[in-house]
Order: sequence, then structure tokens, then C-alpha cells
Amino acid sequence: MKTEDRKNKATEIGSFYIGVLLAICAVVAGYVVLSTLAWQSRNLIPVPWYDDMYDHVRMHNAMTDFRTFMAYMISPHNEHRIFTTRLVSLIDERFFTGREFSQVLTTNLLQILGGVVSWVVFLRSGLFENRYLRLSLLSLILLFFINPNFLYTLFVPFQLQFAVMTFICVVTAFVMSNASAKEGPEPAKLIAALLALAFVGTFTLGNSPIVFIAAAATSIVLRWKRSTTVTLAVLAIIHTAIMLAITPTTGERSHNVLEILKFSLMYIGGPFIRADPWPGNFVTWGDSPHTATVCGIILFVGAVGFAIARLIRPGLGGRLAVFGFVLLVIVIGTSFAGGLARAQYGIVSGALTKKYASFAALAWLGFYAVVAGVLFQANKSRRQYVPASMLAAFGVMLSFTLLTLDREEQLWKKSRDTAWEAALVGFIQINDQGELRQMDVNEKEAAEYMEYAKRHNLGVFAYFPFRIGDDASAFFATRTETACRSEVQRVTAMTGQSTRYFDVAGAPAIISGWAWMTDERKPATTVIAVDSTNHIVGAARSTRKSGRAEEWIGQSFDQNLGWYGYARPMVWDGIKFYALTSSGKQFCPMGSLGSVR
Repeated sequence: MKTEDRKNKATEIGSFYIGVLLAICAVVAGYVVLSTLAWQSRNLIPVPWYDDMYDHVRMHNAMTDFRTFMAYMISPHNEHRIFTTRLVSLIDERFFTGREFSQVLTTNLLQILGGVVSWVVFLRSGLFENRYLRLSLLSLILLFFINPNFLYTLFVPFQLQFAVMTFICVVTAFVMSNASAKEGPEPAKLIAALLALAFVGTFTLGNSPIVFIAAAATSIVLRWKRSTTVTLAVLAIIHTAIMLAITPTTGERSHNVLEILKFSLMYIGGPFIRADPWPGNFVTWGDSPHTATVCGIILFVGAVGFAIARLIRPGLGGRLAVFGFVLLVIVIGTSFAGGLARAQYGIVSGALTKKYASFAALAWLGFYAVVAGVLFQANKSRRQYVPASMLAAFGVMLSFTLLTLDREEQLWKKSRDTAWEAALVGFIQINDQGELRQMDVNEKEAAEYMEYAKRHNLGVFAYFPFRIGDDASAFFATRTETACRSEVQRVTAMTGQSTRYFDVAGAPAIISGWAWMTDERKPATTVIAVDSTNHIVGAARSTRKSGRAEEWIGQSFDQNLGWYGYARPMVWDGIKFYALTSSGKQFCPMGSLGSVR
């Protein structure tokens, strides 16, 4: 066999194995994306939480007249005017029982749409020529938008504004990429599109001037007409001045250049790094902040290096690299603004908070777009290595993702379970300050929201087809009895009810145990406490692991069999418990305290 034939054969074999590995990575990435979406659907938070609770109370108090309400809608939250988030919250309460499904659904849809728009830009580059590569590419790009490392912004309802701004920035990069593909942009159309994006951004997050800042910076690098560049720069200055004038400060700003630079590098490089334990209580892993710094330096140098190279060699990297550069400028500019405002809070609670992860990940996608454009756009002979470059990108993304998948889901599941237990305090109306603070540090706000939610059947109240004090006989008459394995372990009186947020009768108690619905093969979703007068006096949800259940049943479970909740009986004697299936259409009598089935 000739030397050239041997080389061709080796190339074919190498391409085959790269293709197989690429297919495997695409399937794994697709599984991660779908499993992250599925996890969210199973772990929704049942009530507004912390800042969200505060903002919902403000919304309810503003519903006196139209002017007051609109003043609330455009009022700042910290440095941001989150009109878009509040609009979705309002729609959710008015039309979807206030369970905050709408915010989470909108967040994930916007993230997916951002991924699809990015995918279209990659396809238009002409580097991904067959269907096989294009489908693999979609799986890779979606991993930059739907990722377990982003659960803070994906499934916490009040973080919707980050998804809105992410989509705005992706569309900004798309618009600039399209304009760069022409001999010269059409200034009127370009500026109109950017004005619309900046306008929506103004009522979403405080970094909205970055739309025009990134456009002006890109215009300089692309050597567009001076008139276009000056117009974009002037608009950037005007928008920045407006935002500074109307935005209140939330603390002393840092003017330490090194501190801000350090903050910025960690912000950019940290979306897949966890140094902040929240919502956990303490750190039990070893992620180093220095990893984020190194990644941030690579991305920052990549952005600066491309800007210089594109000035020297017009057309370098094509429209794909321009798309990536705009994303890099957006995230880097936002990181500097964040450092100016928040570097004083420290690196862990500032730059590396997971709240910024999904937005900062745009810089990673931008870096990949720049590298792919520069390597392959101008040199067709190199395009045979496009699959290998995708494999390298998959390797980086899947390594960061799979190493943190279980940790992130466990942390947020525990947080969601804690939120459910706190929600039960409001549902049953227990005057316990400590438990109410699990929803809002100002427990009075949490109690105020719960009173409003009860009147309008919102939030946690929409989850239950009963209320405390309802007749249990009438409730069970419309349901069928089923079998279960269970134990009632605890009925303990609560003390220290010094502040009365709820004007209710009864002696509050903590109730707990475990239950497994035999026919459904699932833990009980809800447990109901019924007093001797046959009235519902308490409720619990399966929110905890139960070693007792595993010991009694004789096997391990990766689900919460332990239920935990509260009761408010008038008479302690004769309280009985009933477990409900997930549909709520079947129940199982569990007996009283100490009963084991």
C-alpha cells in the first residue's frame, strides 16, 4: 500500500472514531439537558422565596390604583428595574394560581431559544456541513444554556430576569453577526434593533447599557464607518448616563482596580465552579476559586487577542467569530460593572455566586465561537478538524458538568424541601418566627403574603384540595382507600409562639413519620392529620430521608420517604393520620402516634 493510501486510510479510521466519540458525547449532553429540565419539573418551589416574597408583598400592597401599581412595576430592585420579571409574576398569579410555574417555564424557554439562536449562527458559518454534525452541535450548544450548574437561575422563579437578559444579549450578538456579514451594515435597521433590545433590557437588569457598549466596541474592531461607530458610542454613553442617574446604589462601591479585576476574572471564569455553599450550610467539596481565575484569564486574553487580530486582519473569523466576540464583550463588561458594585462583598458571595453562572456562561460560548471562526473560517483545508474541535469542546463542558451534576441537584433539592416545610407553616398558619424566616428574613412579610394567598387560593394553597378545619369525612368520601407501609413517629408540641401573625386557634405541633404507597410504588405525597372531631388539623409532605423507613422495609431508597409537617389541633387525644397518593385520589389510613404498618 502506498504511503498516501495509508495516510488516507488512517484519516478515515481517525474520523470514524472521532465521529463515534462525538455521537456519544452528543447523547450524554442531550441527556444532561433533558434530565435538568425533568428535575426542575419535579422540584418546583411552592412559594415566593426571600427577595421574591418581598417583591410579591410589594405587588399586593400596590394594587390600590393603576398609578401606584405602575410605580411599583418600574421601581428598582437593588440596581435593577425588573419590570419583565414582575409582569410574568403578575400573569402567573392571575391566570396560573400563583404556583410560579410561569417564571420557571419562561426562564427555560428563553434559555432554549437563546441556544437555538446561537446554533443558527454557527450553522450560517458554513463550518458544519452535514446533518450529523449539526445535530451534535445543537446538543453541545444547549449545554451552555441548560445545565445543572445553572439551577439557581433556571428553577428559582425570581431569577427570571437573568434569562431575559441572556436572551437579549444573544440576540444582540446575532444582530451584530448578521451586520458583519455584509459589506456595510444598514445603520438605521441596526440601531432600531439595538434600541429595541436595550429598551427591554432597561426594564430587566441594570447592565442593559452593555447592548450599545458591546455594539460600539465591535464596530471599532470591524472598522465600520466612523459615523456608525460614533452613533453607537454616543448611544452607549447616553444609555449608561441614564441608568446611572435612575439607579440607586446598594452600598459603597469598590474603586480598587486590582480587586475589581480579580472579581471580573472570577465572574467570567466561574460558571461551572462552586465556591459558594449557598443554599447549603457549609462547603463539603474542594472547588478552588483559582480555577475560575485561570479560566477567566483565558477568556479575557482570547477576547483582547481577537480584537487586535481582527483590526490587523479584517474578516478574520467571519461572522461566527464576531458573534463570539460580542458575547465576550458583553460578559466582560458586565463583570467589570459587577466588580465596581459588588467586589466589596468578597469573591465567594460576589463574583462566584451561582446566580451569575448562566449569564457568565455566554463568555464560554463566545470563546468557542471565536476559536472555531478563527481556526476554520478562512482555511477550508482545516475544516476536516471541525469534528475534533467539537469533541474538545464537549470534553471541557461535560467534564465540568458531570463532576457537579449530583452535587448541584442534591443541594437544590434540599433547599426546595426546606421551602416546602416553611410553606406548610404558612398553609397551616403556625405562628413560628423561625420557620417563617425560611421564606423571608422578614417573617412579617411572609405571614402577610400567606394571608393574601389564602384569600385568593394562590401558591401553596393551590396545591391542596383541602383547608385546615375542613370536614375529613366529606374529603375522604370522594376518594378510595389503598394500601401503604408507614409509621407515625412524632407529634411534638411547639413552644415559643410569642408573636401572633395569624389569628387562629389550636395548639401547634410538629408531626413526622414515613410512608410508602404500595400500589403506586412511591412515597406519600401528602399526609393529613385528623382530630377526634373528624376535622383536618394538619398536613405534611415527604421532604426528608428516612433511615427508619429503610430499616423497616429492608431496602435503600433514593427518594424522600420521611414526611414532615405541622398540625394545629384543639384536642391532642385521638389524632389520626392519612397518607395521600400523588394524584390525591387515593388515601391510606396510617393510625395514630406510634402506629406502624
